[in-house]
Parts: sequence; C-alpha cells; structure tokens
Amino acid sequence: MYNNIIRYDIDFFYNQRYNNKKKLPNNVILALNMTTKINMKVDKSKLQVFEKSKNNFKKEELEKKINANLNKLSKDNFDNIFAVIEVILKERRDILLDYTIKNLLNKAIMQPLFCELYAEFYKKFYNKETQKIFLNIFDELINVLEEKFIKGNDKNYDNLCKFLKDKRRFIGLFNFIINLYKLKIVNKKQIIFYIDYLIKKIKENNQDIEKYCETLCKFLINLKNKSIIEKYLDILTDLKTNKEYKFGMRYKFMIMDIFDLMKKL
Repeated sequence: MYNNIIRYDIDFFYNQRYNNKKKLPNNVILALNMTTKINMKVDKSKLQVFEKSKNNFKKEELEKKINANLNKLSKDNFDNIFAVIEVILKERRDILLDYTIKNLLNKAIMQPLFCELYAEFYKKFYNKETQKIFLNIFDELINVLEEKFIKGNDKNYDNLCKFLKDKRRFIGLFNFIINLYKLKIVNKKQIIFYIDYLIKKIKENNQDIEKYCETLCKFLINLKNKSIIEKYLDILTDLKTNKEYKFGMRYKFMIMDIFDLMKKL
C-alpha cells in the first residue's frame, strides 16, 4: 500500500516565514531569504525582458504573479518588488491595481507582524490617479464592517468577511488602518468612524464584546492621538465601571492602559 504524497508550491514555503504558530529552524529561514533575494534581484535588462513577454499572460496568471511577488516582499527587496509589479500593472492597470490593493489588505490582516511593511507598500500606489480606487475599497470595507457587504465573485472580500470573525484577524485589520492613518492615507474622519463603529458594537453587548473591546483599546493605544482619545474618555469610563458589559477584568485593565497613556501624551 502506497502513502499519499502531499505536494506544496514554493509560495507555501515562503509564507511559512510569517507563521506565528510554528517557528522554522534558522537555517531554513536563511535559505528561504537567500532564495528570495536571488530570485528577486531585478535590473533594467530583466524588466525589459519581462515587458516583452508579459502580453503572453492572461489576467489570472498576472494576478498569480502579483501575489507571488507580494509573498516575497521584505525591506531588502522592497523597491525591486515594486518595480516588477509596476511592469505587470501596465497590462491592465485599471483591473490589476484593484486586485493588488485588496491582496495587500488581506496579507496585512493575515500577517500582522508585517502590517507596517504592507502599509508602506500600499502607499507606493497612492496618488491622485488611484485615489478613486482607494476610496471605493474603503467604502467596501465600511460595508463589510456594517455587515452590508453582498457576497459576490470577489474571493478577496469573501475571505475578508471570514477573517473578520476571527479576533486576531479583526485586530489586524484595524492595525492596518492605523498604519494608513500615520501615512496620511486614512483621514481623521475615517478614524472617528471606526472608533464609533467599535463602541457601537461593544454597547450591543453581544457574544463578541471582548473582541470589539480589545480591538478598540489597541486601536486607541496605537493611534496615540490625544485630541481624539479625549473625545471618548467618558465612554471609556462607562465601559470600565458599568457592570452591564459582559467582559472580564483583563479587558478593563486594557481600558485603564488608555488612561495611563493619556497622562503621557
């Protein structure tokens, strides 16, 4: 009787570098990083070769290539990855840029340790030309948060809806928003919307109240904006002292951390 053989593609092994549950041996991580740098070393001649051949790819293949390159993104190859993706986007920027941004959003949620890196890469595409695309993406994000998103053929946002049910993914989403705010992509009005949304969900006092409370606390602490936090001090006091809210002392201590932060700001 033969054993079934499980096969994995190279992207699986690249992604294991970001797996928080299992730490790969240092020699394996080193080998993966070395391979990435070798494969992703880009010069003008290589870009020209790719430029000539890219028309042979279909949309799905181009999306796979974008995804594969984003999986290899690091501080060391940041500019090289951007140069390659920029060439790919020339095929159909109107379609592929939208895919690229949503892909970045998903990766930032799934890999919170690299959230800042993905936000910086996200900014590389942000300009007057692409602003409308970004606004549409945030409108869709708001619909997801408000549970108004209509399931369709968009696998990225179908996956996002599933991620939002997981506390770690949910917190990762708001961490990404904070990074975008620091890069001046998200504005103060949008930040206020997200805070109000979290408070609204906490006051509903449902089974996910601890998820929303922890997300709110980490959101405000990472925000480090005294003028914004001050607007919510009375509400935070009520959340901490009102026994109607069904969360444990751990979450009340998180709220107290916000008050401690205010003394330092």
